[in-house]
Amino acid sequence: MAIMLKALLLDHDGTLVDSETLHGQLWAEVLATYGASLSAQDYHTHYAGYSTLQNAHDFIERFGLAVDQTTLAQDKVTITQAWLKQQAWPLNDGASAIMQWAQNQHLRQAIVTGGQRISVEHTLSYYGLKPFIEVISSQEDAPHNKPAPDLYLLTLERLGLKANEVLAIEDTARGMQAALTAGIFCLVVRNHYSQDHDFTGAIACVDSLPQALAWLQKTFTS
Repeated sequence: MAIMLKALLLDHDGTLVDSETLHGQLWAEVLATYGASLSAQDYHTHYAGYSTLQNAHDFIERFGLAVDQTTLAQDKVTITQAWLKQQAWPLNDGASAIMQWAQNQHLRQAIVTGGQRISVEHTLSYYGLKPFIEVISSQEDAPHNKPAPDLYLLTLERLGLKANEVLAIEDTARGMQAALTAGIFCLVVRNHYSQDHDFTGAIACVDSLPQALAWLQKTFTS
């Protein structure tokens, strides 16, 4: 293996937290105000994992909504922020254990998300995970979201590391492609939304964060 591991680059939505179900519910609430109906299955099949702006664009085209993209996206941001003031996205089993293992191995850690920075910051604060994370790169930080490599390339720059010195952990084909295009190896943690994605190119595929941790321990523990 050609990885001289110095840092883990962690995706947020779907990987560290189980947020997609709630994103679907919140989008359904927003769209209902414009007279459109979105089922949970429809969201998971076609829209999970995409940025707020991209989804807003797609919903306007699909439903012929009389609203501009920025306004619809802001509607979703507003309802999401209101939800997060009361609680946090459910943390996936094994998320904190991976961060603790990385710290014990003296690995640096960053979160690379196609979502909003405020969502990540809330997760870290709510669950007491801030001390583990050195860098957050979010949708606000780069001109092109995943599957473009921009966010990963920016994170490498911020950490001052090379692609062969980090490992990305993602849950979708779009996220994996972003990492691979940046020259970064990617460990995939499949979930029930991404089981059917094509993960050709991943260094390994597992079905949970505890399985990911076991793979990391076997592969990299010094």
